[in-house]
Amino acid sequence: MRRPRRRDPPETATHCKTPPHRVPSQDVETQGPSWLRFLRFLGPGLMAGLADNDPAGLATYAIAGAVAGYSQLWLLVVATIMVQAVQVTSAKLGDVTQQGLLRLTRVRYGWTLAACIGLIAVVANQASLIADTAGIGASLQLLTGLSWQWFVVPSSLILMTITIFFRFREIFIAYLAAGTLTLAYLVTAFLTHPNWGAVLHGTIVPHLPTGVSELSAAVALMGTTISPYLLIWQAEGEREVHRTRRQFRLATIDVTVGYVFSNLISYFVIVTTAATLFVHHKSIQTAADAATALRPLAGDLASVVFAVGLLGAGLLAVPMFAISSSYAVAELFDWPLGLSKSLREAPAFYAVLGLAFLSGCAAILFGLDPIITLFYSQVLDGFLMPILVVVLFLLANDRRVMGQFENGPYYNLWLVITFLVMVGGAILLVISLV
Repeated sequence: MRRPRRRDPPETATHCKTPPHRVPSQDVETQGPSWLRFLRFLGPGLMAGLADNDPAGLATYAIAGAVAGYSQLWLLVVATIMVQAVQVTSAKLGDVTQQGLLRLTRVRYGWTLAACIGLIAVVANQASLIADTAGIGASLQLLTGLSWQWFVVPSSLILMTITIFFRFREIFIAYLAAGTLTLAYLVTAFLTHPNWGAVLHGTIVPHLPTGVSELSAAVALMGTTISPYLLIWQAEGEREVHRTRRQFRLATIDVTVGYVFSNLISYFVIVTTAATLFVHHKSIQTAADAATALRPLAGDLASVVFAVGLLGAGLLAVPMFAISSSYAVAELFDWPLGLSKSLREAPAFYAVLGLAFLSGCAAILFGLDPIITLFYSQVLDGFLMPILVVVLFLLANDRRVMGQFENGPYYNLWLVITFLVMVGGAILLVISLV
């Protein structure tokens, strides 16, 4: 007579009022050449990194270079370490619990807190989506000479169609394709012939801001590198690729590759504007302004290449804002969700996704100023991010949630540093507004 199979005790002790999603029993595919296996392991972390350089973020980096030259490059190195720690912790939360950040917040700390976080996140996402949709139009105007308004509706409809009807892996491939456009910023940096000795000095030697404009640029640089919408995306993205706690090391590699690549692009944006706009004392408000200002300073080729990078950034960021909002709403109401599901399997999730695209497009057509919406999105994100970091810290160190996979001291230290930096940025923002 066969003995009954003994079941091993669970590795986690997640005590939730709602049952966690089923943890996949099999590891991701591990057959084939090593380079192919490595590509299979990339996914949500790389996508988050690519999307982090949205047109609004690129404007922030461009302004930092125009205002402070090379002196804030070292801040970008610190910001890279901070955002890697935040995103890896979010990935670990998703891998271990198989649940999203807002769903866990609702279960552990109540619906009211989760709803407040979700509402602020959705409003901030939508404001950024509006600004970045206009950014796509601005880049195409620079490349074609046609008015940017002509591109708002077609670009929104194309991106919405791809996001709704393509599955996660297909969307990932589309992200890789659009991400190659952002490599244009590496080309632009070399076309402007920067002082590489000064670049190296600004990268490794800390330099404190000396005026209000430099301080504002520094705060904006740190704030735009670490974004609430990508923190929400990361945990759910882990479930999209069916990673488990056994594959957390792969998630760490994925996130690290994504953000090193992302901030390398940001780095060269700062180098480009520092070598041109800073030297000639040119002021800008948007990344499109930077592309336009480059034409008389570095030539038509540099301007066009910069605009190509701006187009790629918009194509990456706009869908991510919509997806993050859909995740947030679906987690709050416990709806079926995920880009791996079909439209029939998750109708409410995709309805929110479509509404995000269409409402953003409509807002621009009805005359909402993208610069104003971008400003308010940054204000909301500035106040939301410290709250999210605290919630992430508590969840990642809660044995009832993580079991034996609680966060380690290294990541906890950088979460604390990130919190302090984000609080400092919020305080400075309030002071500037008053």
